[in-house]
Amino acid sequence: MNTLILCGNLGGNAEQFKFANGNMKYSFSMATTDGYTNAEGQYIKNTEWHKVETIVSAKASANLHKYYVDNLVTGSRVEVKGMKRTNKYQDKQGIDRAKHYCSVEYSNGGTIDIQNRNGNQNNQDSSDTPDTKNEDTKEDIPF
Repeated sequence: MNTLILCGNLGGNAEQFKFANGNMKYSFSMATTDGYTNAEGQYIKNTEWHKVETIVSAKASANLHKYYVDNLVTGSRVEVKGMKRTNKYQDKQGIDRAKHYCSVEYSNGGTIDIQNRNGNQNNQDSSDTPDTKNEDTKEDIPF
């Protein structure tokens, strides 16, 4: 099973890319933070950055697109459930590279729940998500 759950904050507004078939790709970076207390009693904070991408069908309602544009903004708290993906490629110098990211695929149970900077929860209506099975995915989040 390939399941990745991330809880963190957006580092910037989501980028949008429209494909020729009308589908939209939304991508954003988010930071997750954890920490521990070392032997000297100091709290050591560790922040990791993650790239997240989702593709929304051209058939999805305008409400879903507006939801992403309005709420995937800098500082928003985001809970993401997706799958780890890797794209391998060669750069201009011929060096092998890899891009690691979280792919949110609604047809595979992926979710994006957003809490805006004011602390208000902005959950997307499951009837607006493309290819979703209209089941309550909230119980999959472990908190």
